[in-house]
Amino acid sequence: MTGYKDIFVTPDWLHGNIGNRNVVVIDCRYDLGNPEKAMERYREGHIPGSFRLDMEADLAGSRSEHGGRHPLPDFNVLALKLRNFGISSDSMVICYDDDLSGASRLWFLMNCMGHENTRILDGGITEWIEGGRQLSTAPGTPRNDGTFFPASGEFLTRIADMDQIRRNLDSLQIIDSRARPRYLGEFEPIDPRAGHIPGAINIEYTAVQERPGKIREPADLERIYAGIAREPVVYCGSGVTSCVNFVGLIMTGRSPMLYAGSWSDWVSYETNPVASGEE
Repeated sequence: MTGYKDIFVTPDWLHGNIGNRNVVVIDCRYDLGNPEKAMERYREGHIPGSFRLDMEADLAGSRSEHGGRHPLPDFNVLALKLRNFGISSDSMVICYDDDLSGASRLWFLMNCMGHENTRILDGGITEWIEGGRQLSTAPGTPRNDGTFFPASGEFLTRIADMDQIRRNLDSLQIIDSRARPRYLGEFEPIDPRAGHIPGAINIEYTAVQERPGKIREPADLERIYAGIAREPVVYCGSGVTSCVNFVGLIMTGRSPMLYAGSWSDWVSYETNPVASGEE
């Protein structure tokens, strides 16, 4: 079973290892409503030495009619960017943000590419700052020449697509990670149809955090996921915030699937059924 220490590092640990040549830190903050804002925040201050990956340009691929608002990126293109950061097969990659979802997305992608030596900063940049640790405005500089190339990681088998969901709708346990009003179909600010995938239950990605960026203790996660099957499917609006539930489920010993296209992909097919309310 993958545990807390297999996924997360503490700010104290990172502070003590920030100069290690094999440790590469990546800022994954994003703002869906204002994508340029995340770059502004990085320029204003980030963990010293950290690089930045953009949600739209780096952690997602090109959009098309189907596939959702944040389709998975081309792994070869992402790997090139990682090599430019000096990442090699023996590097430890540390992901951080301010609400756990961007960091969890990169953690998921790194595992898809076979780089299991990837960790998330528990508490994110918020806890880093609250501990009195410094920020920097200088961009990250590679310490080594990167040699990382993607391989077939375990998580490639944990990606679900629309056809798989549709064919197995009656047998899958599906978790919707969005805010409850969106799940209920009361409010939909982004996608063309409101509601949820029929049969899905709602566990908001914020519910598995003590506060933004900090995952709950394993015992709390066990209570939240009580009654959840061993291999549930998680989704959200576009496959980003659902990665937080993916992480939480892994921590409880489950083997979740990620519907990468998520709701934005599901509703791109006019014939797909949609539920609302508590259905």
